[in-house]
Amino acid sequence: MSIIFIELAIIAIADAILTILIQRKLTDPKRTYEIQTRLKSISNELVALSKANAPKEDIAKKNGELTALFSEQFKNQMKSMVAIFPLSIFIYYYVIPTLTPKGAVASIKIFFFSLTQYQAFFIGIIFVLSFIISTTLLARDKKRFGSASQNSRSNK
Repeated sequence: MSIIFIELAIIAIADAILTILIQRKLTDPKRTYEIQTRLKSISNELVALSKANAPKEDIAKKNGELTALFSEQFKNQMKSMVAIFPLSIFIYYYVIPTLTPKGAVASIKIFFFSLTQYQAFFIGIIFVLSFIISTTLLARDKKRFGSASQNSRSNK
């Protein structure tokens, strides 16, 4: 394996870890879990209301709650994206081209993108590593916050 791939792997791993850290710092994982749980609950209530032919006012009220929660969740996600996006653009358009050979030919086609082997390698590492880290953190948060919310319900 050439030194370029090793450098790209190190940068991709650092980028993936930094991205996750920024997301965790800018968003409250506990609040995110609460919003997701509440969204699921309200969606189930809406289905039950529509099956029971409930008054339109009740359905509209639940839809309003749902919309407010979706809006809050979207704002939380966008906060971290505003910080992460410039970093990713800098790495992709400045760092990678300075490390890779000048004559690198785009030889890999993914949908309508043509990538060099270096770009594809970099994106692949970030995608896989970010998926693994995010899934692990999601499972940990669900276990941690799910058990905390069940304990608070059982104490009531």
